[in-house]
Amino acid sequence: MSEVTGSDRAIHMIEGYINKYKKIIVFDDRQSDIAKLKDDLFYSTIIENVHKNNLFIGTKNVSDLRNVTYVDISDDEMGELLSIYRLYEYTDKIRLVSSDNQYGTMINYLSVGIMTKEEYFNALLE
Repeated sequence: MSEVTGSDRAIHMIEGYINKYKKIIVFDDRQSDIAKLKDDLFYSTIIENVHKNNLFIGTKNVSDLRNVTYVDISDDEMGELLSIYRLYEYTDKIRLVSSDNQYGTMINYLSVGIMTKEEYFNALLE
């Protein structure tokens, strides 16, 4: 009998979410700047227009969420999810919000001032 690895669990988890949700937005909120960005999004008026079939994933629990489905995962699960991210980025259903330079994202445009937070949030949720 083969042992189930963390990557196997992450693959099973993300494949279930891909089949169920229109879009999955993963916040690597172990980083304080991303945790703040996530909070800014969740408490903005932009979140009121989010499609109900979107899923948000992060490691920090968020209270008093409006109009969103949020899954709180452990730091270990986040690490496993990030380790398999490249397998699924082609689906266009998964968006990763991370300040890690390994993942080239729009966050760089936000950090250098090319995009405003509102423009970033709209592009993220588009």
